[in-house]
Amino acid sequence: MLSVLESIVNHFEDPDVYLVGIFRVDGIPIVVRCREKERVLKIAEWLDRHVKEFLDKMLKGELEDVTTRFKNMLVRVYPLTKTLSLVLVSSEDISIYKFEIDITSIRNMLG
Repeated sequence: MLSVLESIVNHFEDPDVYLVGIFRVDGIPIVVRCREKERVLKIAEWLDRHVKEFLDKMLKGELEDVTTRFKNMLVRVYPLTKTLSLVLVSSEDISIYKFEIDITSIRNMLG
C-alpha cells in the first residue's frame, strides 16, 4: 500500500506544486514530498494546526474538501478514502481543472 501512496505523491510533477502529502485522519503524514521547503516552512505551523481539524470535519461529513489561500499559495485538502487525505500546497497559477481531474483519477484508483 505504501508504494501506491508514494506513486500518488509522485504523480504531481507540476512545478507549481510545492508540497504534496497523504495524511491519516489524525493528521499524521504518511508520505510527503516537498520541493519548496522555504515557502512551505512559512505555513508549516498553520498546516499542522488546521489539517487535523479539516480531516476531522471531513470524516464527520461536515466538509467535502478545503481550499484556502495563504499569501501567494493555495492550500488544498481532499479526502481520498475514509482514513486518508491528500494535502497540496501550490502556487496560485496551478491549473485547477487538471488538478481536479488528477484527484478524481486518484480517488478512482484507490476505490
